[in-house]
Amino acid sequence: MNHHPDLSRPLLAIDTSTPAASAALRCQGIITAECHQGHAKHTEVLLPMIDRLLQAAGLNIADLGGIIISAGPGAFTGLRVGASMAAGLAAAYDTPLGCLSSLALLAAASAPTEDSTVLALMDARMRQHYAALYEYRGGSWQLAAEEGLFFAQDLPSPWLETADNVMVSGDNYVADKIAHLPQQQTVPQARDAFSALNLCRWQSPQQAIDLQYLRNEITG
Repeated sequence: MNHHPDLSRPLLAIDTSTPAASAALRCQGIITAECHQGHAKHTEVLLPMIDRLLQAAGLNIADLGGIIISAGPGAFTGLRVGASMAAGLAAAYDTPLGCLSSLALLAAASAPTEDSTVLALMDARMRQHYAALYEYRGGSWQLAAEEGLFFAQDLPSPWLETADNVMVSGDNYVADKIAHLPQQQTVPQARDAFSALNLCRWQSPQQAIDLQYLRNEITG
């Protein structure tokens, strides 16, 4: 069972943590990507997106050095679709799977050009956010503070004092607390996985994938 990616070979990334589904391919340093934000189900759009990306590059699954998926936080159905599809594709050629937090994708979407600290927020429903603090130093992302689930009043003050930028996905329950900071409303995108590869947790495709679901989708 292989869990060591070959980062010199093409890499495929998939995100299905929100209603927007995206896929991206990195081949010889060039990134191509597709994103679908319509009403079609992830099961209907994801595999065709992947096929188009691979065909355009003249590649197939056997050519990949690794497959990266967003492991949440995110929607139950979307995460399951992405994980199942990635595991199925990877199992055929024992391709390593990389699991990456959706919050890391949000932070990476800020695309800083210099050292920066980014607060990533994802709507967890019930007036709560999943949140994590990331640092971009010397061209590499690091997790500065472990992600957690917070009500607005419980968001750590040091995070707000340290952050240079805020990336928000979904409703913003802490708008008053981050009003003094530059912020951007967005969704996680597969293409941003390639700038956060060092945060991936790599495993063999035979291992169970640990997914983090939005709370009320599994608790009612």
